[in-house]
Amino acid sequence: LDLDQLRSALLNTATIETLRTDDGTIAGTALGSSVLGFHGIEYVLFRHGKPRTDLNGNDPDLPAVSGKLELTYAAAVAGDLRRSCCQMEVSWNPNASEAHKALVEDLPHAVPGNNLSYAENMLLAGQPGSTYSHRIKALNDILIAGCENIANEVGDVKMGKPKGVSQGEPGRDADYIESPYSQNSREDFTDNIRSIENVIMGGRPELRNESRSIYAYLNARNPELAAELKTKIDQAKAAIQGSTYPFVTTVADDTDTTVPAAIGACRALDDC
Repeated sequence: LDLDQLRSALLNTATIETLRTDDGTIAGTALGSSVLGFHGIEYVLFRHGKPRTDLNGNDPDLPAVSGKLELTYAAAVAGDLRRSCCQMEVSWNPNASEAHKALVEDLPHAVPGNNLSYAENMLLAGQPGSTYSHRIKALNDILIAGCENIANEVGDVKMGKPKGVSQGEPGRDADYIESPYSQNSREDFTDNIRSIENVIMGGRPELRNESRSIYAYLNARNPELAAELKTKIDQAKAAIQGSTYPFVTTVADDTDTTVPAAIGACRALDDC
């Protein structure tokens, strides 16, 4: 979240007047990308790990901005975020509701070139019409572009950059702290690793079919590697959950060993 850009947007009378009637279709073009998304909403609703109770225009970071302006902005950005969620749903689920399809009909939600949903495109890998010439290429996207990159992002970016230990990029960068206002970083990091677990193990726990999972396929062919992968997922989750809370205040503590341990566990998962 760019607070300078947010301040400028909230003090722009014409922009705010436009956002007052936004149904989710305006904010995306009226506001810059650095003030869109969850973190702008988080900034309005939370401070120091707790819900805000004072929206009377007394925020020292946003002088001369009333609580009403902040809420107008938050509502518009929430509408834009909802559209983004529907766009992702429609892009992957050809059976999404007609209401959600109508909500994003002006947004790209099919694979360029074949007009398939992303799920259909992946399931047809190796067959005519799919952009994947082989199933291995689709699997590479799942494991490398998806899972491996998430493990790297959590360990080396979301934790590593604020801590000043990002590989190849020395120096602390507080702008990369995840959820600093709600102080929900630790749960956000863990959820990122849970998403890797869901992909590997065959879905979310309540919908999981492990018998048809990547883990089952790997376990039948290389049980040692399958066990190592599962263990490192569990270790990454445990290390993050065991890190000192809240993250936003821990990153500056050079005596803390829990965050470096969590970073190390994410890197080990990335390397698996």
